[in-house]
Amino acid sequence: MNETELKQIADNLKQMDYAAAEAMKEGNIPKAIAGYELMYDAELAVGLERNAGRTLLNLSNLYLEMNRKEKALERAEKAIESFKRCGAKDDVISGRLIVARCLALLEKKNESIAEVEEAIRSCRTDNQRGDAYLMLAECQRIAGDRWKARDAVDRSVRYFEYLHDDIGLVRALNERIFLMEQSGQAGAAAMDRSRLAVITSSL
Repeated sequence: MNETELKQIADNLKQMDYAAAEAMKEGNIPKAIAGYELMYDAELAVGLERNAGRTLLNLSNLYLEMNRKEKALERAEKAIESFKRCGAKDDVISGRLIVARCLALLEKKNESIAEVEEAIRSCRTDNQRGDAYLMLAECQRIAGDRWKARDAVDRSVRYFEYLHDDIGLVRALNERIFLMEQSGQAGAAAMDRSRLAVITSSL
């Protein structure tokens, strides 16, 4: 494949990505899914397996938006297979976390927790650990185990605080607020809400 052909492929993929992202902004999830499915086929056809895996994760999240949990799970599991083939270890972790969410929403508690725990064992950075413990909290919450969820989200908060990662911290605090409100801890939730307002005002 010559340089001109490679440039044309890159341009086509960029246009597909832009069109799908625009559809998402418009709230047209079916159109975004159709666009990303085409993009996935195109990436696979030219051997861009890691890119194709990442597109599958986008698709998994979109299928969850449409409450198509089984399809979301299938896409996320397929993404992990792609990442393993090309040795993309960090992407495998991201894939496992999305698989865990799908399993939790399908009420497969033990499988979802096992998936997150495997991701945690594979983490190589504190940022990954923050994300993984946040997903563990979400899965535990969906399963109805608020105390374990609270322990996991507290760990996530500490990782993001240590990293000074305000975006990650916002996500973790939102999860913790939700948990505290579910548990009747209105005062503690209000304190986190005040903290959240300060952080978001500076983003």
